Amino acid sequence: MRKSDKPWWLGWLGMPLLIAVQHFADMRHGLFFERTDLISIDLALYTTTALVLLPYAIGSLKTISKPMKTIIWVFLVFIGYGLISVVVEKKIMLLGVTIPKIYAAMPLIMATLVMLATLNIVATTPAAFRIRQMWWSAVVLVISSYLMWPVRAQEVGSPRFTSGFGGAAVIYMALLLAAAIFLASIVTNYHRQWSIFGLVLAVFGIIASGSRGGMVALTGYLVILVVGQLRKNHQLPRRFWPTIVGAGVIFTAVMMLVPEVRRVFSFSDRLRTNNLASSLTAWQESWQVMFFGRGVGQFWTWYAFEASYLPTLPRQVPNKWGMALPHSHSTLLFALVEMGIFGLLILLALLWLVAKNLSWAYRESKAAFVIIAAIVATIPGLLFDTYLVKNFPIAFWWWFVLISVVGYRTWFPARKTSPGPSFEPSPQPSPTGGGRKDDPTVGRKDDPHRGREKKGIPLFQSF
Repeated sequence: MRKSDKPWWLGWLGMPLLIAVQHFADMRHGLFFERTDLISIDLALYTTTALVLLPYAIGSLKTISKPMKTIIWVFLVFIGYGLISVVVEKKIMLLGVTIPKIYAAMPLIMATLVMLATLNIVATTPAAFRIRQMWWSAVVLVISSYLMWPVRAQEVGSPRFTSGFGGAAVIYMALLLAAAIFLASIVTNYHRQWSIFGLVLAVFGIIASGSRGGMVALTGYLVILVVGQLRKNHQLPRRFWPTIVGAGVIFTAVMMLVPEVRRVFSFSDRLRTNNLASSLTAWQESWQVMFFGRGVGQFWTWYAFEASYLPTLPRQVPNKWGMALPHSHSTLLFALVEMGIFGLLILLALLWLVAKNLSWAYRESKAAFVIIAAIVATIPGLLFDTYLVKNFPIAFWWWFVLISVVGYRTWFPARKTSPGPSFEPSPQPSPTGGGRKDDPTVGRKDDPHRGREKKGIPLFQSF
């Protein structure tokens, strides 16, 4: 397929559209029956997206960065080990019913399809459209979330911020990444006024969700930004303090307007405590279980409830080790109990590979640092709820932002007089390893980088 045949609009316009669809449609609804079945709408959506875009994405997939390739391979190893555990373990019994193993495997299959779908979306989008793709996707996500808030709040009977993209406990992760995109736009003068408005809405939504994980993530994000700024300049800029004061005002206003949000100050939860105790008891049954795990689906088989194989979703599920929740409510706990120490180490390696991208982003690009800092700030959320292998719309957005910034180095360059953003490559070290100082063209008229810093053109902007 020739480059000119590449349908640029599939990725650029397709991503905001997919975000809107996942907000307004019940993605867990069955594709063929009124009740949810094994083939759900989200499974069909992610599979179709991955397959349709694959022919157009193949060429760009070859140019993905090495750190992103490593992250993807480690994630596939994690998924592969989980699928092997489903196959080799004994039959699954839940509430006296034998559960087909496909219901244990489906979350892992879905997680893989989500990652592949987002990978192909970003790869299909030409570099000249990726910044606009990220910005407009964040706009659609925030607007859709606010449109769905009153609808979802009435359904669940709580005024906490929630949307079709995710419940009150998990929506903060999507909003935090959207806030980071807006902040990156602000620091590089890309739709600055609208980005400020979007940032305020995103932060308000995080606080109004009343999610304890959301407050941890938001606080962690601010700490990373402050530390990064202090390391570089040894002081905070004057414009930083209005941001802190504004966040405090928003937080106080939300506490007063939505009393239910005050739950963020309470970290006691009897159901989660019972779930943790019973799952660790099951994990400690033998050294084989401790190292290799019980097998995916052996302790938590939540997909059987959501696919209506079992009729109702109870608040607690009894088993021979005690009382458990329908799902782990923690990705790390899921990995430890059902995949053992070995599986947990793979997951931790994946998260470390994601977090270490902060170092190059800190050196090379303010916008990249701002976004990757938000991705890193979401990592503690894996301790509070189940992501990547559940809450698939959130995982869809998380992978999209990660692949865009780490995989294809999508920045938000400063825009001054030009009508559109610049996408020129950054200066690269010479083949001899000497960098620009040893480059004989530096300072000459034919120097390809001459005057670029003064014009504010480069994508790499020192933090």
